[in-house]
Formats: sequence, structure tokens, C-alpha cells
Amino acid sequence: MNVERWQSLLEGMIEAVWLVDPLTLRIVAANRAATSMLNMEPGKLVGKPVTELATTPEDQFFWEDVAAGLADHILSETLLLLEDGSTVPVERRVSQVRLSAEIVVYQVAISDRTEQRRVEQELENLLAELRATLDSTADGILVTDTDGGVRGYNQRFAELWDMPNELMIRKDDAATHAWMTQNVLNSAEYESRIRTIANSALTETRDVVALRNGRILERVSMPQLARGRPTGRVYSFRDITQQLANESRLQLAAEVFESSLDAICVADPQGVIAAANPSFERLYGLPVEQIKGRVLWSMIRSTQYELSGQDFLKALAHSNAWEGEASFLPQSGDEVPILASLVRVVSQGKEILHYIAFLKDTTEKLAALQRIEELAFSDPLTSLPNRALLHERIDFSLELCEREHKKCAIVFIDLDHFKKINDSMGHIFGDQVLVAVAKRLRSCLRQSDTAARTGGDEFVLLLHDTDALGAEAMVNRVLQARVRTCRSGRFDLDHNQQHRHCHLSPRWGEPR
Repeated sequence: MNVERWQSLLEGMIEAVWLVDPLTLRIVAANRAATSMLNMEPGKLVGKPVTELATTPEDQFFWEDVAAGLADHILSETLLLLEDGSTVPVERRVSQVRLSAEIVVYQVAISDRTEQRRVEQELENLLAELRATLDSTADGILVTDTDGGVRGYNQRFAELWDMPNELMIRKDDAATHAWMTQNVLNSAEYESRIRTIANSALTETRDVVALRNGRILERVSMPQLARGRPTGRVYSFRDITQQLANESRLQLAAEVFESSLDAICVADPQGVIAAANPSFERLYGLPVEQIKGRVLWSMIRSTQYELSGQDFLKALAHSNAWEGEASFLPQSGDEVPILASLVRVVSQGKEILHYIAFLKDTTEKLAALQRIEELAFSDPLTSLPNRALLHERIDFSLELCEREHKKCAIVFIDLDHFKKINDSMGHIFGDQVLVAVAKRLRSCLRQSDTAARTGGDEFVLLLHDTDALGAEAMVNRVLQARVRTCRSGRFDLDHNQQHRHCHLSPRWGEPR
């Protein structure tokens, strides 16, 4: 079999590649990347049976299946045997390639997975270390999902709550929560608090739980976030029974003040800051020594209630407390959105003792809400406006046309043979076609027009300030965007000398 003329093509490939005779299962050509991977001299692979590089009986069966022609394309992972007896983990892709009308070979593309295996092993070790750390911590840790399902807990948690062995062996979330509820002194209050925490996905909480076994636990809960969205909650339980017995109420309050995740500061009756916790230091951007002496009211303003400066004093005079959304002005000068809770502390003689401000940075929460709003009004696949946003824009356009005596047009578009594409190529390929069509429509529209996807392969164009002739011209622009089909199965969308590439079947590549 003469394959020498294909050798230059193999050498141009980054992956290690063999060409294998389908009858003898011997390697007839290989590039330098393949010999380098196996620590062999160039050309030494040629003529070697692929079964000699196998390391397991399963690999022998694999090549028997290949030789039997059970599949044209096979992807698998295996271990290749080196000359020194060691092995290298690889991912292997076998494809049938026709070099000419008479010559058919198997192309074996191989990727070294040594580094990937090393990373996976490091990750396993890291998880084991994390588990060991959680089990060695003095706090009991409980992790739940957004629905309250138990993802896991450490040994210290089981000790604090006196979990029975049979409950620790079997996974029963309902029984675990029931055990915790029946072991607190005030079950009704405990359940109510748990519901409140569950309904506030982004809230960080700190409170105290009294158990029937005499322990007093400090419970801290924090949301688990992934890309700004809540995925669960972590509860940590610390036994503070002895601490409460040894420390005074004031000392405990000072501990809560220092460890609170909320930014807290205390100001005198004139609003001058006298104390601030570490979270407030981080929010403002200066150490507490430089924060002391500054006026609290100069840092906060509320556009929602049109309050700033001395206006907060007037609001606090009515109820001794105020809560709302506000903006915080740190040392950097860049305003930070916050949720502020302000408290005025008075003596029995109604004299003002001091003011306390609890501030929570809501930047991430607002960003998450904005992302949710974007998802509600856009198609997640093509990023075009969805049906809800299209309806709003149509209503606005109609009102504008009626007020300014103008016209608008609506064009409905669906794709021919799209079901055949999904059935023959798969939904992933069909999604790529929809994305390509969305890009094509955007390139044909004016900035004031709207292209929306209303479902499946259906699109709608909303054309502002146009008549029938203008709408017809726009539709012609869409239809005239040419599609050139390539042998490789890729096509170029050509419009205004701009090329966009998307995967599309040559059979369905032409527009209607």
C-alpha cells in the first residue's frame, strides 16, 4: 500500500496520527508526533501491529470490532504500551478514510491525556484534603441545596446534634431535618426561622439555637453562589455553651459585632462614627482608625426615599429605625448599592445614646437580578428578543405610529426543512443553524429594527418607520444574503463583504 504521498499531510497535524491497514491492522504510516509520544525513532512505528501497543484484553476486543467494521468512527480512552514497558493514557479516535477508489485505511488520531489524568488526581487529592479539613474543624458543617436537600455534613455536626448511627448510614433528608427539629427547645420557632432563611436565597444569617441536650449553638448560614446565582446554603454550628457561661452579654455582643458579615458602625448623637467592624472597614476602604471621626450621614443617601444627610435623623425620630435601599459612598468615591438598616438607641429618659448602621453590599444581588431579567426577555440560544419582549416592542411601535402618523411592518419567517436537519444531524447541529440564521438576520436589519425568535425555527422581524416597499426591500435583503456550501460541511454567510461561519449540512445549506 503506497501511502508515502500522505506522509506530508500527517506531519502537518498537531495530534499524533497513525494510518492502519484495515486487513492486517498494521501501521502503514505515522507522523513524528506519534513516534514522539511513544518515545520511538521516526519510522519505527511503520509495520508494527496495533495490537502490540495494546495493554489490556479489552483493547484486543476493540481492534477486533474495528477490523469487523462495526463502526466508521470510534472514540475511546485507553493505555498505550511504550517500549520500556510503561504506559501512557490517551484518547483515541478511529475513523475510516478513503485515500483513493481502491485504498481504504483507518486513521487513528491520539491525544495524550497524561496531564489531564494528573489534574484529575490532584483534584481528587484536593477533595480528600477538603473533606479531612471539614472533619477536623471545630465547627459542625451542614451543606444543603436550594430545596433544603442534605448534600453532606461533617463528623463534628453529627456530634453536636447527637445524630444516631442508623441515620448517618442511610441518606434520608426528611429524617435528618426531623431529627434536628425535635432536638431543639423551641421547634416552632426553629422551623419558622429555617423557612425564612430558605426564602431569602442571598441572605447571610447568624443566630443562636438551643438544643435539648443542653448545648447552645451559634448558627451561621451563607449562600452558595455559582455565577451570581444561589446553588445552595452552608450552615456552620459552633458550640458556644461554655462561652456564654464564661462571658458577659456585652462581650458576646462585641464578638458578634466583630465577626458579622454585615458592615456595622456605631455613631454618637451627632452622627460621628465612634466604632466600626472589619466588614465596614472593607466596605469603606480604610482602617477603623481613619474612619473614626467621620460623619455617618455623609456616607449614605437614598434615592428611593429621597433621603440624605440630616433627612435620616428626621426619619429615625419617628420610629427609632429605618430600613431601605440606599447608596454608600466609600473612600474611592464609587457609589455602592446597599441595603441599610439604621437604628437610633435611646435611654429610658429618651435621650439619644448613639446610632447603629447595618449595611449590606447588594452589588452581586442586583447583578443577579439583572441577569434574571435579561433571561426573561431574550432567547437563551440566539440572544434575540423573545416573544414577551417582542410583544412589548410591537405595542410601543404601534403607539408610536399612531402618535406620529407613521407605519411599521411585521415579517414572519420560518425555515424550510429544519425538522430534517434536526432529525438527520441532531439538535446540537440544528441549534447552530438557528444561531447562524439569527446572525444573518441581525446583519440585514437597521439598528432601529427588531429580530426576534418566537420559538422553534420561527422568527419575526419588526420594522419601524417603513411602508410596504420598505418591508419588501428588507425581506429581499434577507433572501439575497447568499449561502455558499463547502465540501467540508461548513458554509459562509456573505453580506456586505462580511463572512460569518456556521456548521450546516451541505444538503440543507441553500436558503429557500
